[in-house]
Amino acid sequence: MWRSCRSGTPSLLLSSSSQSSSNYGHRARVWTFDVAVEFNPLCFLPRFPSASSDATSPATPRTSTSRCHHRRRLVLATSPSASPLMSISSSPCSWATPPWFLGAASNEGKMIMVPGGIMVLINFKSKGALGFCQYSSGSMSVPQARKVGHPLMNLVRFKGVPILKQLHLEEQLLRTSSDNWCIINDGTNAPNIVMGLSGKPSELLESKHVLRDEIPVIRRFTGGGTVVVDPGTIFVTLICNKDDVPGVQRYPRSIMQWSNLLYNEVFQGVGDFQLRENDYVFGNRKFGGNAQSITRKRWIHHTSFLWDFESRNMAYLKLPKKIPEYRLARGHMEFICRMKDYMTRSVFIAETVKAVGNHFVVKPVNLDVDAIVDDAGFVHSTRLLEKQELEEALAFEHSRLRILSQ
Repeated sequence: MWRSCRSGTPSLLLSSSSQSSSNYGHRARVWTFDVAVEFNPLCFLPRFPSASSDATSPATPRTSTSRCHHRRRLVLATSPSASPLMSISSSPCSWATPPWFLGAASNEGKMIMVPGGIMVLINFKSKGALGFCQYSSGSMSVPQARKVGHPLMNLVRFKGVPILKQLHLEEQLLRTSSDNWCIINDGTNAPNIVMGLSGKPSELLESKHVLRDEIPVIRRFTGGGTVVVDPGTIFVTLICNKDDVPGVQRYPRSIMQWSNLLYNEVFQGVGDFQLRENDYVFGNRKFGGNAQSITRKRWIHHTSFLWDFESRNMAYLKLPKKIPEYRLARGHMEFICRMKDYMTRSVFIAETVKAVGNHFVVKPVNLDVDAIVDDAGFVHSTRLLEKQELEEALAFEHSRLRILSQ
């Protein structure tokens, strides 16, 4: 059945059909929508993605001297009782949402599809759960339909990936991808020291011990402090489009407050979890250090969780000049704690994935980290410090001590 409407410049034609299916992990009704978009002359024409084009590329304004027609087929899985009222409204919209993604759904059973830059609103009789709308290349199971309207989050899980490779991957995804990413790396392969972007080895490291034990030192692309990481560290990274996390402003404190809400779900009923300044703590003892980097449209928030650590590794770090107020000049071992005393490793990872799934539609993906970070076309700012840099830091420390002793 065809129905049409006109709103502003574009005109829409829509036909639909449905059939029962059990291919979605649940008894479902699968609707096929054929959407035809007709444009008046001299109007804004969205660029529909093709098999060879980048679906996330921005639309390009252009004009036309004749009426233009574009057709797209979309597939929607709904609860068995849902049926469309066939009332359609439309309005031009930006290319901010991928054309196969369901933008929103309300409790009245409304849903928004975004076929190539035109927002199509279809009303449903049923207030029950709706499914996932996309081109006919796939769909989402109906039990996941309660997440309709949530943005998509790619979930990547690693075990023991070297922290330098992980940081290179994160920086590349932040700057070259337009997707949301959650990266969980269960431990790194060996002890490393990771400093923030503006960190100075002479102020933060016991360079003599670091050189003696040949501990790699990395300066990452994000801010924040210095941490010793090893196989006992669990890394969780969230890379998000700013428009996909409503209410979060583009500055660190706002991102931290949002992350606090997320991790409150993870640690609900566990210890006395809270955000203290820029740290995750149980009571007044830190177990999670955070850092961010913010671009015009995206941000990254990554955390090093101290599930376990070697006490002797703390000897590589100096007490920094700038410390959290709640630290109260405590030494490293009095300031930090082990997360394993509160939660098992597997439970923490599972609860983190679950919490992320409360805010996003989670899509597990596999990434070849070596293939991505070896891309010669991207220059990483995260790097391994040279031995000479550490020797110069040690020489600076010695010269300063001589001056102070005079």
